[in-house]
Amino acid sequence: MMEFEEFCDYMKDHILEHFPEEYQDRTVRIDHYKVEGREETLLVISQPGYRFKPVVKMDPAYEIYQKGAFVELLCKRFAELCVNSMKNQEALGKDADSIVEFARVKDQIYLCAMGVTRHKEMLEDLPHQVMGDMAVVCKIYMTPDARITIPINKDLLKEYGITENRLFEIATKNSERDYPVTLESLEEVVKAINPGLELPTPEENRLYILTNSERINGAAVLFYPGMCEKLAEAFPDGYYVLPSSTQECLIAPMEGYHGSIADCGEKLSAMIQEINEERVSPEEQLSDYAHVYDPTEKKIVMCKDFEARSIEHRPDRTGR
Repeated sequence: MMEFEEFCDYMKDHILEHFPEEYQDRTVRIDHYKVEGREETLLVISQPGYRFKPVVKMDPAYEIYQKGAFVELLCKRFAELCVNSMKNQEALGKDADSIVEFARVKDQIYLCAMGVTRHKEMLEDLPHQVMGDMAVVCKIYMTPDARITIPINKDLLKEYGITENRLFEIATKNSERDYPVTLESLEEVVKAINPGLELPTPEENRLYILTNSERINGAAVLFYPGMCEKLAEAFPDGYYVLPSSTQECLIAPMEGYHGSIADCGEKLSAMIQEINEERVSPEEQLSDYAHVYDPTEKKIVMCKDFEARSIEHRPDRTGR
């Protein structure tokens, strides 16, 4: 296994090998910065003519390597992230510089969900809130369809001169205004897409799609204030949350599932993992784990972490 400095040199010397031909003129360097009293090592990619340069934080990257990740795969993955960043800046042109002007972008800041397990190292640099294996961050929508978004990291937050709480207040207000919540049964959605299709009405295991009116980053609605409690009112016997993608979540009322929360969670998690592998693109995958509403804490938690005390759930087990 490489030592840290050897790892940094390898990444610096080989990352350009994974860049497209049109980006081969970039230069790469390793820089050291002091942030809040501690030194950070960064791999920096030159971006001529642009204010912002793609960077890779080497300390968390090295931790991933120490846990068994192949250095070649890490190099390729970080190259893809850097190239995407450069392409986004090129698409935005001069508008890219506007992101540091809070007054210009404050109405374009929205909540976006991402997986904790999948994006652990990325979340270290982003202000975020967590429920179970899901986190919500704040992003600037540079295009109305959210095709190009810029996550607000801790450095950008400092540029704005506002607190993290204020950032989330603004993002929540914008999201609730422009992307109101929708909750429809899966059966209704399928019928709307295929009007002539006759579907049997399920007695159990009914599913509901929770998203927003535009179906853009719709899983973030779970983090709207009071949303978990509102769902508990709609499903008084309790409910599971299946993080099917960043665009939406599936809500499964507990009354259709029998057995312990741990057992049901294990089965539902297996279903989520199968869907992720076969139907959801990697960038839209949210989590592999089923969640459940905890009526005592009034929040969503992973089923495997829920202290159900092995009680079979029944229609009257609501925490009352």
